[in-house]
Amino acid sequence: MLQFLLIFDTVQNGTRKNDNYHFPSLSISPIILSVNTNDPQKQCDYTALLKSHGVYPTSQRLAIAAVVFERFQHLTADEIYDRVKVVANVSRATVYNTMGLFSEQGLVREIKADSSKTFYDSNTSRHHHFFNLDTGELSDFDPGVFSVPTPDKLPDGTELHSIDVVVRVRNTPVQSF
Repeated sequence: MLQFLLIFDTVQNGTRKNDNYHFPSLSISPIILSVNTNDPQKQCDYTALLKSHGVYPTSQRLAIAAVVFERFQHLTADEIYDRVKVVANVSRATVYNTMGLFSEQGLVREIKADSSKTFYDSNTSRHHHFFNLDTGELSDFDPGVFSVPTPDKLPDGTELHSIDVVVRVRNTPVQSF
């Protein structure tokens, strides 16, 4: 059985608020631009990238950026920490705080796949996700696959910020003959 969760991220009186709505069909998600580069001067590009988003480029943040923006990928903070700690002196708390900052500044998308797992997506273009409950894997799918219902009326004092779709799937049981 497919389960659809639509998250409306609204702003009410200057404060972000996530409202979860369940719909029988899927949705669309307006996002920002994506950032990845194959340029040999990645460190310089990461410095410029962070500065362009209002993030001061410390050595720890640059090390984290090198892992996160290596390619389009979905990583948890713990996965990022495991990759960064072999090349830089970075604490787990620094990774969590930096990823929160990157998300706030629009460098990554924060995807809450379930109540215990948050992914950071380096692809900030408009797209949706499949989350496999059996494997814990998050994968992309094109937003054109489903039409997105949008609310006709939002709570007073709010505006629509974004819509994210995570479709939860399970592996098909293997049938024995």
